Amino acid sequence: MPFKTCIPPLLKVLVVLGFGGIFCVIEKSRNQWEFLVYTQIWPETQCLLINETHGSGKCIMPKVVKGWTIHGLWPSVASGRDPSYCNDSWPFRPNELKDMWTRLEAHWPNLIVDEATDSLWKHEWLKHGTCGVSLAALQSEHLYFEKSLDLQSKYSLGRMLESSGILPSKDKIYQLEEIRKAIQSTTGHQAQLKCMEADKNTQLLAQVEICLNKEFEVIDCKTSSIANMRHRGRRRRRRPFSPNPKWDWYPTYPLFENCLEHISVKYPPLPQLH
Repeated sequence: MPFKTCIPPLLKVLVVLGFGGIFCVIEKSRNQWEFLVYTQIWPETQCLLINETHGSGKCIMPKVVKGWTIHGLWPSVASGRDPSYCNDSWPFRPNELKDMWTRLEAHWPNLIVDEATDSLWKHEWLKHGTCGVSLAALQSEHLYFEKSLDLQSKYSLGRMLESSGILPSKDKIYQLEEIRKAIQSTTGHQAQLKCMEADKNTQLLAQVEICLNKEFEVIDCKTSSIANMRHRGRRRRRRPFSPNPKWDWYPTYPLFENCLEHISVKYPPLPQLH
């Protein structure tokens, strides 16, 4: 799908005939990426953040959610801005996901009250999925979501942590290094861990990013020791909202921060698992 629907038919011809070279360079640079970030989120921490940033009671936890859920599969670059919204003429078509709808509801749920069941899927396809179609394994909406579900089965964070004795708890405290080692003992590579600040002495485990090459083999994620040093010894400021294009209306919320090495970690239990 080389053109955007916002370009009138006549202009499309002019673009191809008169400025085709420039147009192709722009589109190519917009879609360039080097590796994938497969991101899973702990829904209890996400719920706490939604209620904090959108207002109390704005998060709903579906009963079918039993553990870690998918945030997204993101084409990324090592430096500079990651690609996003790479083809706004390729809309999200929910009917293409009928055969996996039940699995998506359990493993890739929307948690924001009053948003449609498929609202997060639509957002992730528009923002990230359209950028991954240069890879044969992600060349359609169905393939993108199917691969993401398959990756969660392969890299189950619940199993990784449980095998090292790390379980959700209202009271237990963990050290970041033991969580990192539990994941690395399975993947063989360094993941990126994100947290939400609970208080000046505690952070909540929120998100784990596993980096993959274009053959879907795990590689090391690049962590930012500078960012961790910048926050050492003081409270972190909440990141500002990152606005979406007007036509992607899914409500945004601040991103989680890199977990800090010197602060203890809590892994809060899901309501239905209390």
